[in-house]
Amino acid sequence: NAEYMGQAERERKKREKMAKREAVTEARRAKREEELAERKRRLELEDQERKSKEKELRRMERKKARENTRKEAMSLALRGTLVRFSNMACTVAYVGELPYDGSGVFVGIITPKPMGAKLGTSGSIMGTSFFECPPEHGMFVRGSMLHVIKPTAHEFQIGDTVWRKRSKKLGVVKFVGELHAATGLWVGVELTEGKGKNDGSIGGVRYFSAKPYSSIFCRPDDLAFVIPWTDEFVAQVTQEYCIINDLDVDGDEDNEAALETELEMQESLAAIKANKTVITVDESEIQIADVSADEFLSAL
Repeated sequence: NAEYMGQAERERKKREKMAKREAVTEARRAKREEELAERKRRLELEDQERKSKEKELRRMERKKARENTRKEAMSLALRGTLVRFSNMACTVAYVGELPYDGSGVFVGIITPKPMGAKLGTSGSIMGTSFFECPPEHGMFVRGSMLHVIKPTAHEFQIGDTVWRKRSKKLGVVKFVGELHAATGLWVGVELTEGKGKNDGSIGGVRYFSAKPYSSIFCRPDDLAFVIPWTDEFVAQVTQEYCIINDLDVDGDEDNEAALETELEMQESLAAIKANKTVITVDESEIQIADVSADEFLSAL
């Protein structure tokens, strides 16, 4: 009995020792799995952060590319536009920023006469060429200094903004018709810029009311219909140019999402080809039809 009891005690201690060893092994395995899971979680978070940064970088690059496209389109769309500057009809050759920080948008114009060494250029400024023109015929001005000239014939109406050609006179049409003292069609203009000749009356006959020396009467051929050069005008012309030439300068959320989805699919395919991605299949979702060999062969 003593020998049996000793053997049983040894077996018990042996089992306890093995149980402790298994417990230690299990604890180590659980800790290792926890460390691996934590490492996997960190790697997944790092991968998500990397992908998020890459996605944002791509978005910013596309935004920058669209902005550059818009800037180029703006200049191309407005190039050749006829504008009134001072007492001259000029041609737009460039619209955009100049090579210094915070320059804002300037309009490069070609004048019909040389503007002198101080004001005129040959289309370049600060060592950068933006367009070509004869020496001293180029200028860079703000859009607020310009009016866009309608290049085709215009039937003047009361309220139109007009420019007296080859002068600094700008005003609003107040009268269209015949005068008692002259034949043919005349246009009466109340000036907003420049000095006039009368107050809206001629020879005691009043055609409209204006302050003394603030109005003129002209033949239609001596006037040009104009509109102010505004940001809205620039945006509209640029947008029309982009639509006609199928240029992407806006970029909406749907397009951004579609581009990102396409890029993610391309990256996944590239990873598969490089054997970097393991495709797992959930076998529990696979249903195998119970058919005979003859039925299977006939289906083929």
